[in-house]
Amino acid sequence: MQDFHDLLTHYNFDTIQDQAIGRFQEINNAYIKGIIFSKYIEAHNNRIPFNLEVQPDLFKQQQQYFDELRILGIFLDNAIDAVNDIKDGSISVSLFEQKGKMVYCVKNTINTPVEFGQLYQDGYSTKGINRGLGLTTAKEITDMRSDFSLMLKQDGDYFVAMLVVEQEETHG
Repeated sequence: MQDFHDLLTHYNFDTIQDQAIGRFQEINNAYIKGIIFSKYIEAHNNRIPFNLEVQPDLFKQQQQYFDELRILGIFLDNAIDAVNDIKDGSISVSLFEQKGKMVYCVKNTINTPVEFGQLYQDGYSTKGINRGLGLTTAKEITDMRSDFSLMLKQDGDYFVAMLVVEQEETHG
């Protein structure tokens, strides 16, 4: 929480001209807002276009959503890594509720086909050695939770990572 407030203090919203900034106000949970905002700043500093679509009032402010945060952070880190070396690459993040389920979706440009058979292997990465633990971790978390579903797919020149969470009373 303090990191998010530090980011808000450090970065003046007026200096960043982008549609995504206004959409951060739609995220009514400081933890979710903080992780997405920090990754937005990282993408912005790397000159990566970052689109954010948020359905208003999705979260209960007091909830911390630890597993969702961890997986969302993995998705965003992977997207930034993937798009960093792609000319005209972009990242889109969508948060919405559909049919009683919370959906966290991160979509990013790719320049090579996805090797789905290797995606969940420890250490597999298209970016070199000592990497490739993120999606393995995301899968381990979702495998332990009956209310989580992890969906990964390639859609043309885009990689799409989605976490779908069954809503309970704790999800707004």
